[in-house]
Amino acid sequence: MLYGCALLYLATQFIRPAEIIPGLAGVPLVIGMAALSGAAAGVSLLLRPRNIAAARADKYVLAFWGAVTISNVASGWFGGALVAWVDFLPTVFCYFLLRAAVEHDWQVRGMVRLLIALVFVQAVNGIVQYHTGVGLGGVATVGDGRIQGTGIFQDPNDLGMALVIVVPFLASALLTRGDWMRPRLLAAAVAVPVLVAILYTNSRGSVLALAAILVLSLHQRFGRITATVMGAVLVAALLLGGPSRAQELDAGESSAQGRIEAWAEGLAMLKSHPLFGVGYGRFTDYHSLVAHNSFVHAAAELGLVGAFCFVGVFYAHFGGLSAAGRRLRDDPRAARSCRDFRNSATGALVCAFFLSRQYVVPLYVVVALGASLERMTAPVADGPRSAPFHLAGVAATTIVATAAVYVMVRSLGAW
Repeated sequence: MLYGCALLYLATQFIRPAEIIPGLAGVPLVIGMAALSGAAAGVSLLLRPRNIAAARADKYVLAFWGAVTISNVASGWFGGALVAWVDFLPTVFCYFLLRAAVEHDWQVRGMVRLLIALVFVQAVNGIVQYHTGVGLGGVATVGDGRIQGTGIFQDPNDLGMALVIVVPFLASALLTRGDWMRPRLLAAAVAVPVLVAILYTNSRGSVLALAAILVLSLHQRFGRITATVMGAVLVAALLLGGPSRAQELDAGESSAQGRIEAWAEGLAMLKSHPLFGVGYGRFTDYHSLVAHNSFVHAAAELGLVGAFCFVGVFYAHFGGLSAAGRRLRDDPRAARSCRDFRNSATGALVCAFFLSRQYVVPLYVVVALGASLERMTAPVADGPRSAPFHLAGVAATTIVATAAVYVMVRSLGAW
């Protein structure tokens, strides 16, 4: 029952039927499914108590929620603690609902198939929208014809991220040796509209994320030399024949300079409020634009504490799945799943590098499923001896990321 509720909750989050079907307009389906899923999770945990926060990524997600909550208190706005806590609650709820519901490999596969199906619907809707000007729910193209989705994807960049995160699973089905022809044909049939929709979002971050995933997938399938040649051709094709905005990657371009300026302002906020930042949701109180970089935005609003936790979520995701993949060398399908989730998170993070999306649901869905997959291969929690090394790795990565942004600002900024 809990797994079924989790599937339905994720579907209502990604599609938002009440925004598409006129007869359901105004019906709080997402809230209703959240209540039903929460009740199912409570009953499940009561009947069979278990730790749904055993993976390191789980702890970092909770710590990040704590940093989000106390950031406004530290900056002097006590009422902002409740605002921040409530705003991030749906993401945390979705994360731990998946952690509670997904306990077996077939459930991981089921969730991935659902994600692919939901994203496929958004992709087809986007293509129709591109060619007719309007899609389901009356959602229309924006700007210079960029497509967007329904619900939480009513922004071309958000839709692009959602499309990107399923590409590794489709690429894996297409490139894996020994797979039957039917799964490959099905993956190809889904991949074509997904790839077209990514181009129609006209999102530079999504195109670069797609290029990164394709290079990774080719390297894992064909090896370094072949992947380098094929990857270079594909990246060139994406940049030259892809969306017009993908061809405007020059640091001197006005939009790029606006982002670099926002990064510089974010670093200034971090410098003035180093521990807990300027407060959740308050970046635009100090600068007219958002950071357009999830790490910079998190560091500016939540300080080094929040930046450390944000980095820790993905450090634990990649580290945990890499270790799981090594343990599963004798199980090719499980090892491939670990690899696919790492590639999916890579694509999501490339998108996040160009967007302020550090609090959104899709980014954490991938991590939650990856954490469940990891715990299936290592049911016993890591011992305390490894904790200091892990914390040191997260701290070092946070420092390196901050320094890298600083160098980019100083070298690319046209002041």
